[in-house]
Amino acid sequence: MANRSLSALLQECSRIRRSELQQFAENEGQAAFMELVRHPTLVGAGRLTGEWRDSPEQRGRGAGTVLFVEKGGSATPEEENAGVRDMLFSLVVPPERLAGSQRFRVGRTSESEIVIPDYSVSTRHALLQYQDRHYSLEDLNSTNGTSVNGAPLDAKVSLRDGDRIKFGRFQFQLAWPASLFAMLAPQVSRPPVESAPLTLNDLTDALGRFDYLYLKEFCRSNGVDLFKRLIPHPVLVGSSFFPGMQWQRKENVAATIPVFPAGGMAGKIMSFMTGTLFPLVKNPASTVPERSFLIGRAPTADLRMNEATVSALHARIDLQENRFFLSDLESTNGTSINAHTLRPFDAREILIGDKIRIGKNFFVLVSPDTLHANLVR
Repeated sequence: MANRSLSALLQECSRIRRSELQQFAENEGQAAFMELVRHPTLVGAGRLTGEWRDSPEQRGRGAGTVLFVEKGGSATPEEENAGVRDMLFSLVVPPERLAGSQRFRVGRTSESEIVIPDYSVSTRHALLQYQDRHYSLEDLNSTNGTSVNGAPLDAKVSLRDGDRIKFGRFQFQLAWPASLFAMLAPQVSRPPVESAPLTLNDLTDALGRFDYLYLKEFCRSNGVDLFKRLIPHPVLVGSSFFPGMQWQRKENVAATIPVFPAGGMAGKIMSFMTGTLFPLVKNPASTVPERSFLIGRAPTADLRMNEATVSALHARIDLQENRFFLSDLESTNGTSINAHTLRPFDAREILIGDKIRIGKNFFVLVSPDTLHANLVR
């Protein structure tokens, strides 16, 4: 059961089967649960009591939204909230969109990703959005409004773990994976994460990149000391595409694509590597010494950058007496440090904060301390 995917628990309209997810949490424990659920979840909390201005029954099939007037903000009796508490909506962001954005429309009809079939919820009620590694919420001029922690929305707001959100007369709580586990399995004793045999493989994907949301959750649950034991070396953090260059994306490119200056083109073109995090760790298939880290598209590269302007064997980082040196390996599109283009095989020291270009992609070298501090915000 521990190997099942979250999609196996999904019903229509992005809802998760609460009973099955709770059973999974109780039977498999926190580590397996955190592996399964890596994104925030909207958890049904209750339904407010009040009065309808017009009776939904009188409006008939296909009726519009009905104005709902709360009665002192009180919730309905517990026995009437069972169906609401079964509402779990997972805000899953596909891996290819982690460095970009994803929208979750909230509404009454099947046109929305999050469907709440109730007359107090408008057809286009609100918009939840994932962008720049954060979740935000805005109301779309709905009839009965949207609120966060009791404050009605009149502008877009950022969301945090534990926020109380109301759509129409329905109340939800936004729960990050660790909080959701505590809700579903409060009786399960959870051993400290530091005692678990966690490795970097648990925090990275098949290309050796950090799973950002899972890493963020890990940092929020653990101190910087454990983080630095797992990640002792700096991390390459993708920032943006190289400015002033044209590039036309091609799918399934086997060879490196040369790029050339585009004359007067200005600004930055954002890459799918924006925000991608590459730790300096060894690939089991690596062909270079233990204290060297090969960068490229090749399957044997330690930092595998599957992007068309990166050569198969593009560059190499060498660790020498606690100092890091970067060399270009005669790549097609070159390597630079702080806008200084490297000559092939001319190793130059790199320092924390340096801006490094690999092909057409910019990265910043970030220390474990700085990375942890930013992830726990």
